[in-house]
Amino acid sequence: MGWATREAGASGWAALALLAVLTALTGCAAPEQQVDTVGQDVWSQVRTLQLVVRADRRVDGITTPLDVAVTEAGEGLADAERQARDLPAGTARRAELLAVIGRARAAVGQLRGAIQHRDTSGVDQVEHTLGALAGQLDALGVSR
Repeated sequence: MGWATREAGASGWAALALLAVLTALTGCAAPEQQVDTVGQDVWSQVRTLQLVVRADRRVDGITTPLDVAVTEAGEGLADAERQARDLPAGTARRAELLAVIGRARAAVGQLRGAIQHRDTSGVDQVEHTLGALAGQLDALGVSR
């Protein structure tokens, strides 16, 4: 009987070790870590778009790179919102992150409208909004 108990215990420890390795490999992380990861992606989208807007303002008119950046940011933010909604609902930072993502998506929509109407003052206004959003993400502790 002693031998069977030892063998069962050894295989139990092996199973636990395998579970730990698989968990590490599949990227299962604590909810706060997941918020950080998604938040860093959002911060990157917002900051990149802000930099492209700033660079585009130096050029006469609204350029194609800005239009492309707006499309990419819109897609990236939509994906980040889906990821954030999939996070466990128990964290306050998740709710704050979703609120910032919503404001960022609204800013992307405003920027699309400004580009469509060739409204450079609207583009300037969105640049300030993006700066404020980057600050909010910094305050959440998710900037890179």
